Amino acid sequence: MSRRELILIGIVLLLVGVLAGIGAATFFGDDGSDTRAGEPASTTTAVPTTTAVPTTTAVPTTAVPTTTAVPTTTVAPVVAVVADLVSGEVLGLPYGASEEEVEFALVEVLGGPDNDTGWGDGCPFNGDDDERTVWYDGLRVNYYQYGDDRLFDGWSWRPSEPIPEGTWPVNPQPDSWEITLHPGVTPSMTIAEISAAIGVPVQEHLGYAIVTDDWTWAYLSPDGADTVPFEIISDIWFCD
Repeated sequence: MSRRELILIGIVLLLVGVLAGIGAATFFGDDGSDTRAGEPASTTTAVPTTTAVPTTTAVPTTAVPTTTAVPTTTVAPVVAVVADLVSGEVLGLPYGASEEEVEFALVEVLGGPDNDTGWGDGCPFNGDDDERTVWYDGLRVNYYQYGDDRLFDGWSWRPSEPIPEGTWPVNPQPDSWEITLHPGVTPSMTIAEISAAIGVPVQEHLGYAIVTDDWTWAYLSPDGADTVPFEIISDIWFCD
């Protein structure tokens, strides 16, 4: 071959090599990825991440039973009034009741007396066998004879001695036993305090400090107005 033919063959081979290189670049892509000519490059679609919502397990509801409020019944304590100063009664029987009636009630509730004078001379100016007194603890019950009638003639109580207690003939039995005084007055108050509480002035009589109203009842002390009552009397009278 001539030199000219060899040069032409070299040029042809060079062109073939260049074309082959261009075809390969087209076939594989510039970045060397396996993308075929005429096909779109594959794209990667991001799959959205789904956050799992925690499943809430329904807790079964336990029905709470309805509680019906039971009304509270307050039971007042049962108090037995042995004697009442304002009314003058003893076991509910009034001043002037018959001896038999009062004595029956006393024995029925309190039993036999602690002491009994029997009928005898009282005030020496009133005749024979005209008075009787019975004691139940600190309570003294007096009877007096008016003509042919022997009647309940009042009571007295010394607060330093106990109030008698007994048994009712029927239930319920009392929770406590008491001697009822004027409203707002207690036996632990002084004569002066009792006077102020009931609005009756203190008097001085035969050496006693006395709070009384027409002598139908009285609080008295031999030691003056600043001491507690020595005796409380439902009907006070002096031997005439």
